[in-house]
Amino acid sequence: NGGDTWKTDEQYRLDDEILYRLIVYVPSNVAELGTFEIKDVPQVGITDSESSSDYTVNYGDAANACNASLRADNYTLTKIEASGNNGQGFKLELNSTGKGLVAGKFIQIVYKAHMNANAVIAEIGNGNTATLTYSKSISGGNENYTITDEARVYTYQFQITKYKDSVAE
Repeated sequence: NGGDTWKTDEQYRLDDEILYRLIVYVPSNVAELGTFEIKDVPQVGITDSESSSDYTVNYGDAANACNASLRADNYTLTKIEASGNNGQGFKLELNSTGKGLVAGKFIQIVYKAHMNANAVIAEIGNGNTATLTYSKSISGGNENYTITDEARVYTYQFQITKYKDSVAE
């Protein structure tokens, strides 16, 4: 994040804080869908914050106009533990009141993560995958669609040290 400029690829140092923004359109019939869940699963080199205060969930009529706060009692935010090649992530599900508030609107989730000691140095970088899973049918069928998008962050171990020769004065 560089002010108002959000990128899908960026560079960070190990232990740096990464600020992510995830925007999802919520269909007007969301209350009829059996499944509507948003997941964020970073690779093992990135850890999403454990503190709920590091997550803000807003909604609005346009992707870049999510200014109304969605209170925490309108959704459930569940941590996903790190395993295998995945780092610690989260899952967000709307309850019935939350679905009613955001139907036909956009949700914006802004949250903090950080590069950890398991980060891939250079090469292919460190991915963070967001998925939206929703019911294929409103008639009670159990088939789901999944939409996926990814942001990638890179880190490098460059270091430079300059010395002055104290003898050559």
